[in-house]
Amino acid sequence: MLVLARPAGAQEKLPLKLVATTPLPGFSGDFDHFALDLKGKRLFLTAEDHKTVEVFDLDGKRLHSITGFGQPHAALFLPDVNKLIVTDGDDFGMVELVNGKNYKILSTIKLPPGVDGAVFNPVNGHYYVESGSDEPGAKTHALNIIDTKTFKHIGDIALPGSHSEAMAIDKAGKTMYVNLTGTNEVGVVDLEARRVIATWPIPEAQTANALALDEPNHRVFIATRKPPTFFVFDTETGKVVT
Repeated sequence: MLVLARPAGAQEKLPLKLVATTPLPGFSGDFDHFALDLKGKRLFLTAEDHKTVEVFDLDGKRLHSITGFGQPHAALFLPDVNKLIVTDGDDFGMVELVNGKNYKILSTIKLPPGVDGAVFNPVNGHYYVESGSDEPGAKTHALNIIDTKTFKHIGDIALPGSHSEAMAIDKAGKTMYVNLTGTNEVGVVDLEARRVIATWPIPEAQTANALALDEPNHRVFIATRKPPTFFVFDTETGKVVT
């Protein structure tokens, strides 16, 4: 694991500087997502192929290895209750609630297979968890809604295609933008109505992965893998900015 810091000197040209590395002997394969406990000065890292969630302090020292997962992906730390939510799945689907003090798994919610990415809405306290479909030619898949206050599965939103990737939610907590990888589109979701209200085709590209929202400037940025391309969408028109 790498630890980066912003240089203090005004004359330093590099925006980030490598200050420490943490060896992880015995690890192989993919890591996936981070979750931050700023008050407790901890960083959680999902070790997808190692089937663990690794805990570090903010200086990069490894503190603990949380076991009991199948294939952990996204993670969300809840500072008010000192608990961690982890999405877990491939040919199975689960979300686990972890005690932030003793690192024990407290509860598990079973979801459809293919659980992967997730995004938190601080306005309503909901955690939106993607789960893909294994059915050939699937027309829809589920975006599962988890209430983080009760740790209950309270509903779903049907998304087009078999799979989706990164998501972002506006500050009002009402609109989500999501990469619909299965249909090569960007989806716009009304979170109050729990439905897709628009889809924007991604021109001549596939496997959209990363997504970021620039709300003040009405822009959504996405990156695709086939071919490696960076797109900028206007959120007011749904068109690619040229």
